[in-house]
Amino acid sequence: MNHPSKNIELSSLSFEEDLERSHFAIYRGSTTIIKAIQYGLIPLYYERSNEISIDPLYEIQKEKINLKSIEDFKLLNEIPKQELINRQYRLIEYVAPFFSPLDYDEALKINKTVMTFSFVIPTKNRPTELATVFNAILAQTRLPEQVIIIDQSSPDKVIKDKLAPLAKKAKITLDYIHDESIKGLVQAKAASIQYNSCDYISFFDDDIVHKTNYLEAIEQAFMVHSDMIGVNGVIINNPQESFIKRTIFRLTHFGLYKDNRQRVIRSLKSNTS
Repeated sequence: MNHPSKNIELSSLSFEEDLERSHFAIYRGSTTIIKAIQYGLIPLYYERSNEISIDPLYEIQKEKINLKSIEDFKLLNEIPKQELINRQYRLIEYVAPFFSPLDYDEALKINKTVMTFSFVIPTKNRPTELATVFNAILAQTRLPEQVIIIDQSSPDKVIKDKLAPLAKKAKITLDYIHDESIKGLVQAKAASIQYNSCDYISFFDDDIVHKTNYLEAIEQAFMVHSDMIGVNGVIINNPQESFIKRTIFRLTHFGLYKDNRQRVIRSLKSNTS
């Protein structure tokens, strides 16, 4: 494999060892940044233009640095050293409650014979995509009890009046929340929790189109595996990723952050081809 650049090092050390020798961490939507902060690193969020934010640290905009271009790295030289140290303390205090132990016994108390499900869809200025995913939900062989839409769109892109009659006809509780003050995917998901009234809550992007038996299969999985407390679907039409991208992903996602969905997807494709 060719070396990508002279100033990029493909580390052979553990994640923790790399954190110990670093001062800053560039991140996107990964919660690995939480552990980086716990090690005292300053977070640098790479922000792309014209996208809905996926920043898990949306609540602490003043403590981190957003990067939109290479030139923004110059901002680091403008921050006094003492201010960076103060930020470290505030950031570490902020992430302290993250990853609290799961109360497994409480999770298993959910009645696995009578389960209720809610679907959460964050969206922004994409009414066509939102209508498409909502129609896919209505086509499910097993309908969810509740759909929660967190819409950050401009008023002319809101389609609540179009979706509400469809939800009522299908006897689905629709909580359509239009709030332009919500900024980004992570904040939208957090805002949805207060409206959830079901045993299980699922989060979907507004361009996801479910197979018609998706929720039926999820419910059956919970019934068969009574000790299971969470499950994740897979995207079966993902574009092909390069070897380098897959390798970097594996190197940065392990332990608590391990994510083997792409490997599962590839195995499903090979078994059905």
